[in-house]
Amino acid sequence: MEICSLIGNLTLKENELFLHIHVVLADNKLKSFSGHLKEAIIYPTCEIILLKFNKKIIRNYNPLINLYLIDHSF
Repeated sequence: MEICSLIGNLTLKENELFLHIHVVLADNKLKSFSGHLKEAIIYPTCEIILLKFNKKIIRNYNPLINLYLIDHSF
């Protein structure tokens, strides 16, 4: 499998670190697979760039839609 795209964010959810990552992978026949990345074993390498914000990004619970959403008021 090859990583074609990897994008996401690292936020605080209930005072714990929370990773939300989307990935697109391709096999050796060029068939692609996409979705949320829950875990992975990388071999031999993977180059990832992380950008730091000056403020914490927090997810707050929204009972209307039953999801934790990024608080954009930062």
